[in-house]
Amino acid sequence: MYFNALNGQKYIIGGKYEDIKRLDVKILKSSRYNFSLVESDYDNLKKLLKEGNIQYFEPVAKAKAFFIPNDFYYSHQWNFNMLGMEDVWDLTMGVDNVKVSILDTGVGFEYYQIPSYEQSEVTSGDGHYHKADDLNSATFLSGYDYIHNDLHPNDQNGHGTHIAGTIAQSTNNGIGVAGMAPNVSIIPVQVLDYKGEGDSYSIAEGIYYACDQGANVISMSLGGAPGDSNGWHTVHNAIVYAYSLNIAVVVASGNDGIGNLSYPSAFKEAFSCGAVSFNQQKTSYSQYGSGLDFVMPGGEGSNKILQETFRGYYDGHYSRVDSFAYYYYYGTSMATPHLAAAIALLKSYGITNLDEIYGRLAYYAIDKGENGYDTLYGFGIPNIFNALNSTYSDNTPPVFNIYLAENPVFNGNINVWTATNEELQNGMPDSVKVKRGSEIQKYTPTIISHNIYKSSFSFNTDGEYEISVYGKDIWGNYSTSTKLLNLFYIPIKTEKNIRMDAYKFLFSKNTFPNECIIQLYCNKDGFDIEMPKTINTPVRLNIKLNNICLIGPNDQPVSYSLDKGVKLYNIEHNGYYRVVWNIKTYNIDKGIILESYEPLNGILSIYSLDGRLVESSKLINRKRVCINSISRGIYFIKLKTKGMQLKRKVSIW
Repeated sequence: MYFNALNGQKYIIGGKYEDIKRLDVKILKSSRYNFSLVESDYDNLKKLLKEGNIQYFEPVAKAKAFFIPNDFYYSHQWNFNMLGMEDVWDLTMGVDNVKVSILDTGVGFEYYQIPSYEQSEVTSGDGHYHKADDLNSATFLSGYDYIHNDLHPNDQNGHGTHIAGTIAQSTNNGIGVAGMAPNVSIIPVQVLDYKGEGDSYSIAEGIYYACDQGANVISMSLGGAPGDSNGWHTVHNAIVYAYSLNIAVVVASGNDGIGNLSYPSAFKEAFSCGAVSFNQQKTSYSQYGSGLDFVMPGGEGSNKILQETFRGYYDGHYSRVDSFAYYYYYGTSMATPHLAAAIALLKSYGITNLDEIYGRLAYYAIDKGENGYDTLYGFGIPNIFNALNSTYSDNTPPVFNIYLAENPVFNGNINVWTATNEELQNGMPDSVKVKRGSEIQKYTPTIISHNIYKSSFSFNTDGEYEISVYGKDIWGNYSTSTKLLNLFYIPIKTEKNIRMDAYKFLFSKNTFPNECIIQLYCNKDGFDIEMPKTINTPVRLNIKLNNICLIGPNDQPVSYSLDKGVKLYNIEHNGYYRVVWNIKTYNIDKGIILESYEPLNGILSIYSLDGRLVESSKLINRKRVCINSISRGIYFIKLKTKGMQLKRKVSIW
């Protein structure tokens, strides 16, 4: 095999030195084992080989050490094997001018006498805080304790020291375990007390302090109740400030195992981190939902995350801050420092812009769950090596396509559907705005499926509405799309009966809707689908109906009792149900299907939003009608049959 080499490149050639020194090559080194390092050009060496003057030639290959740390328990760190850290360490182990601030219960980073005001919170045989043995070579910078307002954020719980170990545990020192980025510097900030509890005031102060100290990454394995943003506005402001300074704020998604992120992880400016287990599957405890960015090893069952710390506070037993050992912990708290360390390694490698970091981590992530972004795994498990090695980037803004569809609960509610051609930061657009005149409504979309999103708004005035979608792709390219639509309001009145769990639907004159959604058993606190309860009070409908079909929350028909076509009895579960009778409609690709339980005879007319007749046809004994001959948009369907008139607003897209 021949190599396409540049002139003047270094080559190794085979042959005795006495023979080679007579050739037209520059000898750089010569070995007594009959090969030499020379400088020559490809064509010359090819000629010498053909003439038999040398035995072979080849370009000089580059080599590097394949680093495997000699830490005693390193073989137990399955999490580092999952992330391919041995390959990553051949590129970088971090640099000390990259600073990671850990906002937690403090860190076991110094030998320091326990102040009198902290002696009731921890215990120690010699009255001092101690430094973890396996953090001896780690670099610590000045920190702050916002629980006690002093300059000594010593760990009182063990949680923060375990976090610090994952990021910067002393590595290749022959003892203990390894850290992902052992050469970065750590800024310890205590914002949680000896019980592992704190408040948003201290956390906000800690973020601003870390920013002032020049942090490049902030790691926060903490948060509030799932989905509850109350009280987190100040922290959000602090995260936005950090983001403006190009500082990555990495936050745990939470450990309640439900489909709602905790704050501050749910803020779009934060890097939200969930947890996977040894088999790269989402753990049972990891919170998920819209806005989750990535997942990292968090451990579960017999495979947890190993680092050095001390036993934490539990059931009135105080932490002994002078007795360190190696403990297996698990949680999104353990996953978060993996992501913080990954970002620190990218910054150590000269990749400093947050949008580029986000793009590389997302683009090269190991995709888990559904294809592309999903709310269980975000973009997946970051492939740190590929993120470091990559040269790919994208500067093309995303394209948003906007569609409208009627919300079938009540006319006057509109669903805005958005589709995009690219992966987006946080997995969805930033916002959807609806403008009519000077009135602007802003909404946060929800994820329907991969790259398809929905938000809803209400209107009660006919006219022109401006729908705008805003967002940026994973590479930080920002885009907005706007669409003008004329909306026509058809009122449907609702009246609540005296009983809270019965609804009466009154429809506009001469209108016979074929499908609606009803909520069975509701009160001011909403509904609970999972609480079994027989609802004996009937749902009343003011029109006598035949062939009613009741579709449950799982899209399956449910049994019920029907009295004279107007009352529904014995619904077994609370929740939203679809009541379908006589005729139903549903979307297909670029069209609409009408299906009837009985043959249809009459005139079917299709009108545009402005009332213009688009198409009309006569139906004779038809149970199924396909409408796919019209362009995308919103239309009204009218069907006159047997003295009735069906009206339905549909969206074709």
